[in-house]
Amino acid sequence: MTQVRELYGVPIDRVLAYQWRASKWTAVTIQIDERNRRGDYVLDGGQPFTKGTDDGQLDENDEVVVRVQDLGDNFGDAQLKRLNLGAPSRRWKLAVSRPKQTLGYLLIVESIVRVAQAGRGAVFFDAATKQLETLRYQYRFRSEQAALLGDVRVQHEGKWRSVFASSEFQLIMRLPWWLPNFSLTQDNFTSEIESWQNGPIRSIVAVGVKFRKFLALFNFHMFSELVFYESNFQIPTVIEFKFDPSRYLKPGSGLAYTIRFANDDDWAIQTNLVDLPTKEPESLTANDKTAADVLPLHARGKSRYESFLVRVRVDPDAARQVPPPYVIRGPIFGDQEHRKAWPWLAEMSGDLGIFIDFSSVRQGSYDFGLDLFLGSKADEGPPEVYDDMRTEWHLL
Repeated sequence: MTQVRELYGVPIDRVLAYQWRASKWTAVTIQIDERNRRGDYVLDGGQPFTKGTDDGQLDENDEVVVRVQDLGDNFGDAQLKRLNLGAPSRRWKLAVSRPKQTLGYLLIVESIVRVAQAGRGAVFFDAATKQLETLRYQYRFRSEQAALLGDVRVQHEGKWRSVFASSEFQLIMRLPWWLPNFSLTQDNFTSEIESWQNGPIRSIVAVGVKFRKFLALFNFHMFSELVFYESNFQIPTVIEFKFDPSRYLKPGSGLAYTIRFANDDDWAIQTNLVDLPTKEPESLTANDKTAADVLPLHARGKSRYESFLVRVRVDPDAARQVPPPYVIRGPIFGDQEHRKAWPWLAEMSGDLGIFIDFSSVRQGSYDFGLDLFLGSKADEGPPEVYDDMRTEWHLL
């Protein structure tokens, strides 16, 4: 996925991509998703909240999506002469790399005619069943809590097998002495699917969140746009603070998200996150590390049947302001020393959890989230994830 200054102004329905490999050209899939000025995806299915809110031309907000496996070999003028494109307006060479590693190349073409819409892609959301399906996994949204992790299944020996049984969510607000502390859980809000859009590479589902109780002083908004790929999906949670947390919130205020596994498999968890300590939050402020110092944040799980990788995403602006998140392993939920330091643990349960302290952020909108990568076989493992990919565009 990349944002492309070189293609600004090109109609999004006139972009083609070609791969040069094994001495021949092959058309490959490319997807362009529009974002409007607010940063919301422009989705054409469901309620028309964002439909038609952009102009159909590539700009700085939009995202160009290609698959790493579709990248081809390098090419030059001699290879370009072997591709009959008629009279395209412009052509670009796209080079994708990592430090000290070239991943591949694509030829991007602005067509003089509209590109026909492809059929059903590798990822498909069915609004009637509220289920999304790929060859690797199925995802069914929860009816009244669509923003929470849904029922996730992977194939094992020809049958669909659930991986995650449930999830819980909590916003913890620790306030000055003259205001009472409080928490919000999944029971304090409802969330439902509002809009969606299926594409050839990924599908996007927008979920609106409504609070059951209105908070007059500490008012904030939550919204989520879930993005699904063939072997992974992203669950973002955009939190818009109408107040300045750094002025009102004490350390220990934050976001907790927990997952319970569907089966009693013996899961081996590896992570670069530190366990939630038994110390009270105020005693941890001496640590001058921020989340940006330990990125990327991840936890890997593996059992006899399945494997997964969870990445914790912290908004880039927030990452420079908040301490590194903590991981909450199953036994921690019932441990009395932990509950004494973090009383909200008594209201939660699960097999794996994450806690992000946001008491030091400023007023504004922040994107926190989880990315889950799934392996259909335990010995296969989740795919490699590259956080350091670079793109270079050359006009030909």
